[in-house]
Amino acid sequence: MVYLIVVALSIATILLTAKVILLKKELRNVAARLSKEDDRALTVDGVDRDLSSLIAEINRMYQRTLVIRNDATKNEKSLRNAISMVSHDMKTPLTSVIGYLQLARKSEGDDIQKSIGIALERAEYLNELVNDFFEVSLVDLDRYVITIETFNVCELICEEIFALAPGFDKRGIIPKFDNSDEDIKIITDRKMFTRIVQNLLSNCVKYSERKTDISIHKENGRVYLTVVSGTSKTVDTDRLFDKFYREDESRTGSGAGLGMYICKRFADALGGEIRAEQSGSDLFMYLIIPDHLN
Repeated sequence: MVYLIVVALSIATILLTAKVILLKKELRNVAARLSKEDDRALTVDGVDRDLSSLIAEINRMYQRTLVIRNDATKNEKSLRNAISMVSHDMKTPLTSVIGYLQLARKSEGDDIQKSIGIALERAEYLNELVNDFFEVSLVDLDRYVITIETFNVCELICEEIFALAPGFDKRGIIPKFDNSDEDIKIITDRKMFTRIVQNLLSNCVKYSERKTDISIHKENGRVYLTVVSGTSKTVDTDRLFDKFYREDESRTGSGAGLGMYICKRFADALGGEIRAEQSGSDLFMYLIIPDHLN
């Protein structure tokens, strides 16, 4: 009887020793794979259920890490491209400002006013870029302070249309706003709402080819603003509100691609939404926000 017990214990010890050796071998293999940052999933020979569960969890965590790393690489590349693009966009008007001011210093009479006028136009564009970057830094860091007040949105839209009238005139477009005389009140952040309207209309000045139609109404506690512009180009409406997206990447002097992104962030901050749809040669921009922001 004692002999059998000794034999059984010896066999158990041998099996346990063999299992420990196999486990150590598998752990060494796993450690070697991890040190090489191999993207393939880890595998074991199934010598232990607990080890298999551990490896499965490591694989899940490693896949999540790969996704995060790939996203970070894409974001880093996108940021480098954006910095390069923005640096070029800022350098171009700044060079123009310097050049035309130098020309004005050497000119006489009407030539001085013409050179100063062009330099001022370029400086205003540069100032617009800087303001866009400042606003993006605020909204991305959630540092934009919301101030609630009551105002007439139709009056505000009329003011912005009037401010952009020279740009519309250059493109031969007369904006159509059927609700100009209505009294539609809203309680929200006036600066944010104004910026959204400015960016939507500025986008029409830059890209609209035939028309700019604006309509607004209030229903069930929400304000619905629609801006329709005519364009012969196909617009990627899925990317239109992405940061640094521009309809034509080859164009300079048309902004850094932040205007629609700012619209999206501000619409979210006001508890609303903004989206775009294209039907034929018409691009529809829809803004929907609560008429009363708590």
